[in-house]
Amino acid sequence: MKVYFSHPYDTIGTPDEKRLLDIIKEEGWEVINPFENNPEDVGVIDRVKSSKFTLKDARDLVTNDLLNLGRCDAILVWIPNSSQTVGTICEMVYARKLGLFVVAIHCKLDGGPHAWMVHHADLLYLTIDDFAADRPTQWWKNGRTISLASIDDKRVG
Repeated sequence: MKVYFSHPYDTIGTPDEKRLLDIIKEEGWEVINPFENNPEDVGVIDRVKSSKFTLKDARDLVTNDLLNLGRCDAILVWIPNSSQTVGTICEMVYARKLGLFVVAIHCKLDGGPHAWMVHHADLLYLTIDDFAADRPTQWWKNGRTISLASIDDKRVG
């Protein structure tokens, strides 16, 4: 099974990113990480930061990411407390529209996870530890779709 690992640019190379990638790979998933599989994405984002960003850059970045997303069976969306990203949320919404299985880790903010995260996720976790303990990949492999209604309050509130 292929999983698209959607996460903010500012999490590249962090210990938490490595931990999540290790968990996914341990479960036997083939990982599509846009920052590894599309190294040109990093260059485009660097150009955005330096104000040398073009409309073509934007179109190429999004087109490449959506093509890769369309080749996957599931998406793991990770948004840490310190990051807010439009791209990660857009990838999650697009994955839902494609009918992919959506697993999200949205570290708890004041008031709980955002309504858009709750609405679009098949599984929603507030910490990486919760995700690691639950091993949601086993549920997907067994053909069970777990709805948010069946997840206890600890994970969604």
